Amino acid sequence: MTVKAFNVKVSNKADLHEALIRNGYYPPSLKCGMATEAYLIGVMEKTYWCLRAEDVRIRLCPKPPDKNILLEKFRKLTHDNNINHGMLEDKWPDKKWLLAVISTLNPEDEIFKKDYFPPPRKNNIEEQKTINVPNGFFEGLPDSRRRVKRHALRIVGEGRAKQKVQYLKTV
Repeated sequence: MTVKAFNVKVSNKADLHEALIRNGYYPPSLKCGMATEAYLIGVMEKTYWCLRAEDVRIRLCPKPPDKNILLEKFRKLTHDNNINHGMLEDKWPDKKWLLAVISTLNPEDEIFKKDYFPPPRKNNIEEQKTINVPNGFFEGLPDSRRRVKRHALRIVGEGRAKQKVQYLKTV
């Protein structure tokens, strides 16, 4: 097919996404990070695996776990089934698509059981970042009583941002 003929049918990423859906694929949402042009073309060329709409088996998960847990389950399932998913480390699919893939490939997963409740979220970012404070600075000072942190300190926000970047690099 010539470039001109291709461009008549598909002129942008949204058109390519729609074309995949019209051809029976179940790609991740166009707004998520995984739906890059390279991924969508890879699905079209059958280089990357993507669910087919007729194969999707949705199982209910009233309280899904964090996205990181779903990503680990997804990676394990695709590795065990020798599937080339085409997902980059910094371009992740959305939760809805991950749940659809997991429920299709492994409908008996623990997250779909009646008694499943996700583990509590960890807030390691605030605990791991340290701020240099002179010795004795907080001695004798009472704890803050303010409930609303409308004007939070910039040093705390920057510390959280740096810690979040470190955390995301390790994931």
